[in-house]
Amino acid sequence: MQSGTCAALQSFNSLDTVVEGGLLSMRSFLILGFIEEDESCIADIIKKNGGKVLSPQKRTIADYAVVPLLGFDVGPTVGEVVTNTWLGMCIEHEQFLDPQSNPLFTPLTVVEGSTPLENCVLSVSQFAGAERDSLVYLASLLGARVQEFFVRKANPKKDMFASTHLVLKEPEGSKYEAAKKWNLPA
Repeated sequence: MQSGTCAALQSFNSLDTVVEGGLLSMRSFLILGFIEEDESCIADIIKKNGGKVLSPQKRTIADYAVVPLLGFDVGPTVGEVVTNTWLGMCIEHEQFLDPQSNPLFTPLTVVEGSTPLENCVLSVSQFAGAERDSLVYLASLLGARVQEFFVRKANPKKDMFASTHLVLKEPEGSKYEAAKKWNLPA
């Protein structure tokens, strides 16, 4: 389960009341695979944005099933399976995003116990909000150490490790130029 799911979603949802005709209006949702607290929070956010939350026991077919980034077995028939990252970014951008437009919007498959990024120190740049949170979560889950600063040399006093990779959206900016200069993957 992605930690901070509720807090991350709430930070983008400034609505205190239900909005008729809101961003999610005329759409129905199932929420599956979350701890009770996060499920309740996600349900509140969907409702405040005009969406309808269905019970998994109902025979109605939901438009969307919202599941954690690492997925969940969706038994009921639904129109589309999306992640909490998709929901967070829809709220954040105040628009309905195509679930196929970003790999983080549909559940990912990860081999349990697999840590292919174990010796990697990543810095994430040019990403914000739910997208950044999901990338950091996923990288950590895969064994990477993720740090805010992109540094060439370790500084144990500041708890910084020498970066091995830079994750960014576009090949531009000072961090990208530093990665090229240091011959680090970006």
